[in-house]
Amino acid sequence: MDPVLSEEEDIEVNDSLLRELDKGIDDIEAGRYYSVEEAFDYITRKRDEWRNARVRSESVARSGG
Repeated sequence: MDPVLSEEEDIEVNDSLLRELDKGIDDIEAGRYYSVEEAFDYITRKRDEWRNARVRSESVARSGG
């Protein structure tokens, strides 16, 4: 478990990652897939979204909100 996230947030992030992996596997099985460049762009966008959500969560926790 990530020490910054609550148990519920950690579970939510893990579930989200598993859904994304499942979606990727479904796409590959259906013949839909990205070039390496497109895949890395997508991964970067998702990583940034997760980091931003984490920063917001940390900020709220520190402010007592």
